[in-house]
Formats: sequence, structure tokens, C-alpha cells
Amino acid sequence: MNRTRALIQNVFSLSVILLLGLGNQMNGQKKEARKLFPIDYGTAFIDVTGKIVIRASQPELLEEVDRISAKLGEFKGPHRKTRVGFGEFSEGLAVARWALCPDCRNPSLVNGFIDETGRLTIPPLNSRTHYGSFHEGLATYSDNGWGFINRQGQIVIPAKFYEASDFSEGLAVVRLSEKHQFGYINQNGDLAIPGPFDWAGDFHNGLAAVKLSKDRYGFIDKTGAVVLSAKEWRDVADFSEGLASVKVEVADSVYLGSKAENYGYIDRTGKFVIAPRFDRVDKFSEGLALFFQTGKHSGYGFIDLKGRVVINPDFAGGKSFSEGLAAMAIKSSDDKTVWGYINGEGQWIIKPQFQNANSFNGDLAAVNCDEYGAYCQTYIDRAGNIRWQTHLNSFATPDSSITEVSPNGRYAVRFSSERSDDKGADKLWGTIIVRDLRTGRERTSRTANGDRGKGIFEAFDQYDDSRPWSPDGLYLAYWDDYCVAEPGVSGGVVCHLHEIHFLRMNARPLCREELVLDRYAFGGWARGSGHTILEILMNEEGGRKARRFPCVRH
Repeated sequence: MNRTRALIQNVFSLSVILLLGLGNQMNGQKKEARKLFPIDYGTAFIDVTGKIVIRASQPELLEEVDRISAKLGEFKGPHRKTRVGFGEFSEGLAVARWALCPDCRNPSLVNGFIDETGRLTIPPLNSRTHYGSFHEGLATYSDNGWGFINRQGQIVIPAKFYEASDFSEGLAVVRLSEKHQFGYINQNGDLAIPGPFDWAGDFHNGLAAVKLSKDRYGFIDKTGAVVLSAKEWRDVADFSEGLASVKVEVADSVYLGSKAENYGYIDRTGKFVIAPRFDRVDKFSEGLALFFQTGKHSGYGFIDLKGRVVINPDFAGGKSFSEGLAAMAIKSSDDKTVWGYINGEGQWIIKPQFQNANSFNGDLAAVNCDEYGAYCQTYIDRAGNIRWQTHLNSFATPDSSITEVSPNGRYAVRFSSERSDDKGADKLWGTIIVRDLRTGRERTSRTANGDRGKGIFEAFDQYDDSRPWSPDGLYLAYWDDYCVAEPGVSGGVVCHLHEIHFLRMNARPLCREELVLDRYAFGGWARGSGHTILEILMNEEGGRKARRFPCVRH
């Protein structure tokens, strides 16, 4: 049997590490300023002071989750192992996701909405419902199609579309057929601009970027009329601060007779006001736009609204300005990329010191995130002060899922993941590494191909001598996993490493007792009050037994 722990969460846009230089154009859309910030894989929120104000483990929230699950007819017993995860707050509400059957290999995932106190205010419509975030008072929902609900959880536009995006300036993009044909609806659900377009963007400043045909791009107004278009345009982005970036073909300055694709900016008449000379660009934000230029001195820099280079392209990475600061990267002496924050004059306000950094959104910014942007170790304010930090230490690296230090501060352990896909936790493998922080000595144990935790855990976590011990034999390190809902991923669920634990092994138990747990209690070693460790074992009837070991607090 499989031991699947379900943690349901949305992917936080703030935490996503967008490596500028990937994709056709760099993304720089202004977001609603944050008041609450997600931590611990979206299982809690902090305020701007770093205080935890909402937890997924709040008893009243879990009780409501159990009540709703029972009402939906999917209740499988007390949900002691149910993990609730949160998405971003938007217009005062955030998506809360959980599994109706956490023990199931392919758990049914549902979601509702919480308010800024952590109270579940909008339950799922049924066991198939998935919600998006609120924009202009409406949120998308899916139920064999896509539609919209209001803030009372009432359906205002039935789920009759193949896809639906958020409302922007009173209109929302919807996919009209199995083919990629898009149009726009109003807040009554009426088709206001039928199109159909091959691709359609949101409205900004009264205009929306669209793909009119295979090789033709342009802009439409709210009547659906094409107001700007040119046959030489190869890509377009939304207007921001009066300008929109456009990609065109130009003569290659290096290879004579060949073509290159460069970006420039047009105004609302369609005239180029900044010539197409950049390899990649972002939207204008706070009067400046990030660009990337190749050549003898390639790198990231900024231009102003006149097209003048005001911050030279001397950076190894960059993100748009937000709250007066821009996250920028340089190469360190050991050729590693480190991130900090500059002001509009290009001066370092927060010196480069982070393995990665996100833009400020509100008063805080997330730094030192994992490669997927789902787990961030630290939040800083605009002065660079740490407002919240996980208990992890500097042993964490970009390819580490998580790192933890032993109670005596001597040992650190991390798990280097090699695969995490939509097939479930049994397809996650990699290497668990224990390091002696005094001597640098390491001990590793590799999990087997395709078998979650093999060599660390056998089926249902029965004891295995191949688990990695600390170099002096005092501590046993092991890892635990969880599953997370990730929109856009085939199957909807991706399983990741959850926690790494240390067990104090030099305190041998004086007694053991066995007790039978209900079949829905999860297996594995678990920390109880801090004085007890349970080892869960399978029995022949399909239930589980637990041997209780007294141990020192750790």
C-alpha cells in the first residue's frame, strides 16, 4: 500500500522564480499589494511583522473541512491527516484546498475560500469543484467546464466554457471551442467580443493584445475592433504606462543576410517610440523597463520611457521594479549567482546575498526559494531586515528540497530530489545527505528508482538498517513526503519532500507497547508530544499497529 500525505495548495505567484531570459518575453504584471504572505508551502500566513496569523492546522478550520467532506459524501473518518493548503489572497479571499480522501492513491481534490481571519467562508460547490482567485468581484470555477461565482459563492456565470481567465476592465477571456479559439465575455456572461482569436490577452488601458491569425498580431478595443496591427509584428505584449513591447524581424548585425528578432516599444498609435533593438524586454513598471542584451557585454539592465539606458546591462539576472526596488543578480567570485536589490539609480540598497529573490509585493519580499518557487526560506522588508525566517540554515542549496539541523546544532540533513512528477510519491527519488557541520563529513543514502523512500523507508515505514545515521551514530535522519495540487500539471497532483527529521538514537527505550490504530491513521515515524515516537506497522487485516517508544525531547 502507498502512504500518501495530501497537502493541497495553490502555486504562489510571488514565490515562483521567473528566470528572466526563459520564454519569449519577460513577465512584469502589477499585482495587488499583499497584506498576508504565505509560508511553509502555503500552510500558513504571516503579516508584515512576521507574525503567523493563519495556520492550516487551526482546529475550527479542520472541523469545518471534516463537516464539508462528510456533506459531500466523501468522508473517510476523522481527518487527522488532512492537510489544508492555501493560495494567494486576492480581494480579501484565498483559496483553501484539501483532499477528500487523503489515504487514496489518487485523492479527490476540492477547494473553498478563506477570509483574512482564516475562516472558511465559501465551501466547495461539489466534490469536483476547483476555484481560481477573485478579480473584480468574481472568481473562476470548474465543474466539467469553466464559469464564475460571486463573493457569496453563488454561480453567476454557468460553467459552459472550455477555459476562462480572470476579469480585467469588465471583460474576461474564454475559450470557445476545443480548438484554441478565444473571445471575451462581460460580467453577465454574454459574449461581448466573439472573435474568435487564436490567442487573447487581458484588457489594459482599454486595449487587449490578440493573435489574429497564424502570423499576425495586434490590439483590439472593447468593441472588438482591431485598432493596431502590422504584418511585421511577430509578438505583442500588453500596454503598460502607455507603451507596449512588440517583436519584429530585423537584419542580423552579426550574420549578414540573415534575420534576427528584436523587441521595441510602440505607443497607442502603433508608432515605434523605442526602436526594436533588444533581445528580450519586460513591461514598463515605475517608469523603467527591464531588458536583456546579448553581445560583447551581455546582461540585464533598464531603459526609461524615452528608450535611454539608465542602468547598464551589467547584471546576470533581473526582475522589474516594484515598491521602488528591483531584484537583480550578479556573479560572485566563485561564479555563483547571488541576488540583491537596487534602486532606480542602480545603487545597491540590499546587497547581493541571496540564492534567489522575488519582487517586493507590499512591504515584504520572499528570498532563498527552492527551484520551483514553492518554498521560500525568508521574508525581508525594504531595508533588508529579516521579518520571518524558517528554521533551516545555510546548508540549504537551490537543488535541496529542505534542510534541517539536529537538536545539538552539529548535524544538517537535506534531500536532493531527482524527480517529482504527476505519478505520485512513489516516483520521487533522490539522495538524503547528513553532514557533520564541524568536520564537513557527509553520509548519504540513495532512494531507489521509482520506489519512494526505498533504503530509508520500506513499505509503511518499517525499520530499515540502511537509513542514514549521523557520523557519530547519535542521530537518525529520515524524510517524509506530501502531495500538492498544482494547476496545469497532468493528473493534478505532484508529490514532494515534506519534512526531514532527526531521531535521538542514544536513548534506548525501556519499554514498548502495541496498540491498534484505525485504518485511516497514517504510517511512519511521528513526533507526538516531544516525548514519544511512534513506529507504524501494517498488520494482516489491513489495519496498523504502532509501537510506542519513550524518547528524549528533540
